[in-house]
Amino acid sequence: MMKRHGAVMLKSNRIGSDFSFMNLKGISMVFKMEPMVYYPFLSSQENAKLSLAFPMNDFLTSGTFPQVAMIDMEKPMDVGKEYWDYVDSLFTLFEGKGIKIASGHTGNYENIRSGVVGSIALIGYRKPVFSYLRIRERDAFYLIGSIGLETRYFYEKRKYGKSTISEETLSVEKYVLPLLRVKGVHYIHDLSEGGLIRGLREVSLLTGKGFRVQYSGVKHLLSGLRYGSRVERVSSSSSGSILVSVGFREKKSFEDFVTKKGWPFTEIPVGGRGVTLDGKVAVEYDIFPDVMGLDSNK
Repeated sequence: MMKRHGAVMLKSNRIGSDFSFMNLKGISMVFKMEPMVYYPFLSSQENAKLSLAFPMNDFLTSGTFPQVAMIDMEKPMDVGKEYWDYVDSLFTLFEGKGIKIASGHTGNYENIRSGVVGSIALIGYRKPVFSYLRIRERDAFYLIGSIGLETRYFYEKRKYGKSTISEETLSVEKYVLPLLRVKGVHYIHDLSEGGLIRGLREVSLLTGKGFRVQYSGVKHLLSGLRYGSRVERVSSSSSGSILVSVGFREKKSFEDFVTKKGWPFTEIPVGGRGVTLDGKVAVEYDIFPDVMGLDSNK
């Protein structure tokens, strides 16, 4: 169908690559497009932070920072002044990060419900520092951060109106920017829906590598939300955490750096085909926590 319409899909825009990159007549461009979110149980400021954090997470895995944003907003039905507070908060966040708004559009179409309120595209004009094209045969893979942060955040916000996890915790910026100074880091992948299992499956599809996850090896990285089976736990949405590939020769210096930083991490064993958990093929679960009767106090 794409051929019939004369359309072209960028080769970098594939599963496992969080951002897209192209070089057009000598101009490098990294970009990412993502829906903006608006949840009625979050404040205007919280919604604004998440709307920027989620596309930023994918963009930052390139090792570069966006310079320009394009946005298109639609006002949810039955939402009043708090929506315009959300817009104001979003623009303030752009200012704070030095991101220029090249095109912005807002409107009240009266045709949508709370949830998604438009889209945001982030654009930067540099070559990626990290890329799947840099992955090498003997690379080691590490999980940095906690599993299930995003799941726990939304569960606690919806049930209690507050969370032990901040919106900033769901951003990968705290990890990616320091990793720019670390030798041997080749590739970074943001973990969100489907958590560790889906993230590894995407990397497996991208590289052809298999991963052998042991629950005992990642248990200490669970965010504290306990529910369901082991595979459900490690499939919990985990924005704010990343998978990193590191050159074989730089493993020791990388582990020393991460340890000195005090970041939670573990190496994910490579081998076999696909993704297994405790020796069995792992099928990720993508289940909203509020329909599972979760209890973060357990």
